[in-house]
Amino acid sequence: MSITTMESSTIQAIPENQRHGNARDLFTIWFGSNIMLLTMFTGSLAVTVFNLSFFSALMALILGNLVGAIFVALHSAQGPQLAVPQMIQTRGQFGFYGALLVVGVVVIMYLGFYASNLVVGGEALHTIYQPISKVQGITIIAIGSLIAVIFGYKLIHKYTQILAVLSGLMLLAAFIRVFSSQYFPQDFFQLGTFSSIGFMGTLSIAALWQLAYAPYVSDYSRYLPKATGAKTAFWASYWGCSLGSLISMILGLTVARAYSGDFIQGLIHLTGSGLFSTALIIVFSLGIAATNSMNLYCGTLSSITILQTIFHRWSPRVLARTIVALSLFSVAMFLSVSSSESFVESYVNFILLLMCVLIPWTAINLIDYYFIHHTEYDVPSFFKPDGGIYGYFNWPALICYVIGILIQIPFLSTPLYVGPLAKLLGEVDISWAVGLLVVSPLYYVVAMLYKRTLPEIDNQQLQQHSYDYVIVGAGSAGSVIANRLSEDPNTRVCLIEAGAADNSPRIQIPAGTITLYKSKKYSWNFFSTPQKRLNNRQIHAPRGKMVGGSSSMNSMIYIRGNASDYDNWEAKGCVGWGWKEVLPFFKRSEKNVIQQDLAFHGVEGELFVDHPKDPNPLSKLFIQAAALLNLKENQDFNAASSEGVGIYDVTQRDGQRLSSFKAFVQPILTRSNLTVVTECEVERIHHSEGQVHSIHVQRQGQNFDIRINKELILSAGAFVSPLLLMKSGIGPKSELEQAGIECKVDLPGVGKNLQEHIDGLVTVRTNSSKTLGFSVGALASILPAPFQYVLKRKGWLTTNYVEAGGFAKTPLATDLPDVQFHFVPGYRSHRGRLFEWGHGYAIHTCVLRPKSIGEIRVNAQKQIEIDYNFLEKEQDMQVLIEGIKLAQRILKQDVFKAFNGREILPGPDVKTDADYQAYVREYAATVFHPVGTCKMGIDAMSVVDPKLKVVGFNNLRIADASIMPDLVSGNTNAPCIMIGERAADFILQQQ
Repeated sequence: MSITTMESSTIQAIPENQRHGNARDLFTIWFGSNIMLLTMFTGSLAVTVFNLSFFSALMALILGNLVGAIFVALHSAQGPQLAVPQMIQTRGQFGFYGALLVVGVVVIMYLGFYASNLVVGGEALHTIYQPISKVQGITIIAIGSLIAVIFGYKLIHKYTQILAVLSGLMLLAAFIRVFSSQYFPQDFFQLGTFSSIGFMGTLSIAALWQLAYAPYVSDYSRYLPKATGAKTAFWASYWGCSLGSLISMILGLTVARAYSGDFIQGLIHLTGSGLFSTALIIVFSLGIAATNSMNLYCGTLSSITILQTIFHRWSPRVLARTIVALSLFSVAMFLSVSSSESFVESYVNFILLLMCVLIPWTAINLIDYYFIHHTEYDVPSFFKPDGGIYGYFNWPALICYVIGILIQIPFLSTPLYVGPLAKLLGEVDISWAVGLLVVSPLYYVVAMLYKRTLPEIDNQQLQQHSYDYVIVGAGSAGSVIANRLSEDPNTRVCLIEAGAADNSPRIQIPAGTITLYKSKKYSWNFFSTPQKRLNNRQIHAPRGKMVGGSSSMNSMIYIRGNASDYDNWEAKGCVGWGWKEVLPFFKRSEKNVIQQDLAFHGVEGELFVDHPKDPNPLSKLFIQAAALLNLKENQDFNAASSEGVGIYDVTQRDGQRLSSFKAFVQPILTRSNLTVVTECEVERIHHSEGQVHSIHVQRQGQNFDIRINKELILSAGAFVSPLLLMKSGIGPKSELEQAGIECKVDLPGVGKNLQEHIDGLVTVRTNSSKTLGFSVGALASILPAPFQYVLKRKGWLTTNYVEAGGFAKTPLATDLPDVQFHFVPGYRSHRGRLFEWGHGYAIHTCVLRPKSIGEIRVNAQKQIEIDYNFLEKEQDMQVLIEGIKLAQRILKQDVFKAFNGREILPGPDVKTDADYQAYVREYAATVFHPVGTCKMGIDAMSVVDPKLKVVGFNNLRIADASIMPDLVSGNTNAPCIMIGERAADFILQQQ
């Protein structure tokens, strides 16, 4: 590529066949660009600000540059490997949208440096040639840098190659002229003093000078061939940065120590007024133009990164770079002209401020690149609108970044602010060192804690092999089945998941659960058809779309239901599904660590069952309030009776979510006979004459079949399992034909019998920040939460938001509880809202055994239609209203008086039965427990028999919530795990 050819790429990855150059280019670009007046001015601060002696300042500059250049060179070595701009690569650490926090700061930084350089260069040109005003000098420097940016990468490199030689020679000559000047002080080496504040301040400024290049250093190595190698790129960048900066700073230090007054005047005075000093200033001003072209170039790329994040289909090229560069050029011109009079003070404050925001980013980027991902990233994911495997936000990185900024504040010692700990240390500024030392290990620990890697599976491999058992859905039941069937090393098992891996901390940290329900990446985000008895509202129905399924996004509550639920199943013809028969399968999977009754609990299974690590105090108050209404505390909802209130058991291990996948599959990924496939959607089942042969899937843009030797097990949930059957021609004949699907097996029960817990909300508003919520007062508990969670598994992040609850009888109940409570120690005013500003507490009340039955259908577009048919039976409305009234009474008990709360839902205006009915129709929703759409039984509407085989098939089973003939009296995750155990047992018995 000729230097006069405009660079066509902006933020795109550079293909290998377009790469060029060698490591020497990195030395010249960093050596040449650092030899400029601003670098020298920075070195002079050791005298003008800190009054250090020459040798103490020299040591501080040497240490600062050599240490800082290490980090810069480590960033530079990333360029040949990834071939993308540094800020694009930041998406790999912070997420597609999370990176905006860093990129925005970096754009501001580039503008600051650009404007600062313009002022110094403009003043220098004005000094050597008075007819040129400062503004005109600024304009000359600015236009020179703008031209280089418009042409791009190659011209900038060529510019600095020339300067590396020219400026290097002029720098050497300047040293000779200064030290031999007749004006050089005789007592030069005795001038100034040593102070720890000055030494650390100078060291910090030198180190920060280097670190300021970190956000764009790899932009200038990304065109190098991958074969250049990390080590070669590192050393070329290291010596270019450190030597160019250090030698220039030493000259600045020398001039400032030898001359009292304006730095540029001093340089001219000591080198001798005349042609040489004029040439010197011109060459060093050219250095400013070169560096400014780099600042503007990378500021432009970073700005384009921000815009492309918003307009993700945009692929910017030369015109876009030109327009954005002109925009930044205009802003910088305004800043440089308006700030020139107070430049010195503004510049010092500016670079000291940069310590707080650059250090944590550097630590996170380098730890992630070298120690977490080991230099390997999925570059195409950087450009995917959903962030690909890196997602929208990487919360560990973002949290550690903010912590890294906050942790430095007490150690800051600047003209604007001196932190309390800095005062104790004699006002020595060690904030940058503290930031590095804290953020680096903190991010490493947190990132490794939540790093979840699955073996890479190639589509060709899936097509070449056949599998004895294929399980569709790596959720609550499917994960159990995969574990049990793969125990035999001679049995080939393939576990297929439509969603992604569970490597987001939002999944692992209990408090992250509320961020998942509307996630485009981790949730199916189903919505019902308009519910006519709920004011035609469409009810949100989130289902987990990741390994672990909904057990990776639920509230982790471990409830089995009532013993009578299972006895009723058996009474309907589901032989072998009574309470006594299913209890051993509940116990088989459980590892109870609460020391509950062993008659009901297991201790040798894979699924840890524990209590929440650090329940909110309000959860205890809920139990006390309920006791005042004769609702007794129940310390084990999974024993003889579920009636009462208490703290719920949860599926957590050491304060982290333990999904079914983490419990049953993660520990056995080394089994060679187990294949786990993610991001693979099953389109249809190939079958004939009651025999399944294969499934047709879509993965990574390819469509192909996966062959099955023995059985196909559907564990895709109450929505997707019946949908797959219907898309494969298995279901109600008339409905399939109406949807344009050929009916191959007429099973009228597919999609019918949909049951769900309808739910009503009671919310009280309070100003107390002791409840969960977001406010200024809550910062005292929110800010330390990451530390508390990582170090002690305590604090705000441990909550699953429904730590307490219970089962109660309304006046309409007979012998069993008919409502369930989920107490929330936080403010909930709107079910669809992710975060609530303010504080309060609430109770979700759901009908345990609803009588209204819905269905799911497939339409002509092969998409699902979910019709809950809520409140078809009047009894459901009556029970829900009575449950809401009971919840209101609980929250009005005296134990809550200290919070001075005000009920907002249903609110004081809801008084009559008609008011309550209107409230329910407007606000009722679900607690996400859909079941029954492929019900088990022996009647004509049954889809599977008691062995879970689909009626009319030899080798097709279903094992998930869809097979429940009736909804259990509680949360459905534990029953689904039991169903998985039961299914695996049936299959193994058959072998």
